[in-house]
Amino acid sequence: LSRYVPAILGAVAEEVQRTSGEDWKVRRDLMQALARVPGAGAPLLRALEQGDRDVLEAGVQALAGVTLDWRSAEEERELLEAAQKLLDSQDWRVRRVGASAVGRIPGDGAAALLILAMADSDRDVREAAQAAFDRHQREFGGRRPGHDSLRSISSALAAASSWTARRDLVQKVAQLRGPRVSALLIGVLADRDDDVRQ
Repeated sequence: LSRYVPAILGAVAEEVQRTSGEDWKVRRDLMQALARVPGAGAPLLRALEQGDRDVLEAGVQALAGVTLDWRSAEEERELLEAAQKLLDSQDWRVRRVGASAVGRIPGDGAAALLILAMADSDRDVREAAQAAFDRHQREFGGRRPGHDSLRSISSALAAASSWTARRDLVQKVAQLRGPRVSALLIGVLADRDDDVRQ
């Protein structure tokens, strides 16, 4: 039976994307059901990709108070890939909901994605990422991020043209722990702006 679960979850996520208009209650109920099934995090996030306003709202309601936990490195990778697609969307509403969803994923990869989302071009997305990061730190704690996560954060710092975005990123990185984090923060001392260096 367990080998059929991914296909079933995928079919439910596809049904969420297919329903439209007055079927908002069906979408809401399907999203809430997905949120409660262990291992359904990636299909749930994929259902949000389309950006339908009702689906996004149903996703926000379904994600409230839920942890999108993973049991294996493969499940974590699938969750983070689905989350990354949401954060890369052209639609700011999808990115905002994506940031909130990422805050429900335990682990360092999710923390790194949230730090990157805090440099988003849209203020609502940045605020959602900030709130999600703070909740993530409270619920899951600041663990040591992996090398790839720090490389992504370092790239985001280099790409951020706004000194306020760089300052905010540095403040969040400072909440993480580990020798690689310290090395990254030492590199920030060469920033061109006084407020970022401080």
